[in-house]
Amino acid sequence: MKKATRHKTNGSEMRAHYDIPWDKAVRGKYARRFRGDWFYVAIDRELMSAFPDADAVNAALHELAAMKPHDASGFLHRKSA
Repeated sequence: MKKATRHKTNGSEMRAHYDIPWDKAVRGKYARRFRGDWFYVAIDRELMSAFPDADAVNAALHELAAMKPHDASGFLHRKSA
């Protein structure tokens, strides 16, 4: 059985269903949010009710970090099985 062939593009072509208003686009609009000491992760939708905002996530992670052993560098280590 043959694999389905993919359409090859040269990288500069966009498909017609992308309707992006390039005249209103702003380069680096959200770049400032990702600078500094921030670390962004995605959580499962099931957890969103338990962690409604960043403060709830940070509080839970601080509690978890306090329970786990750390080495001198501050990294968490798993217990060996």
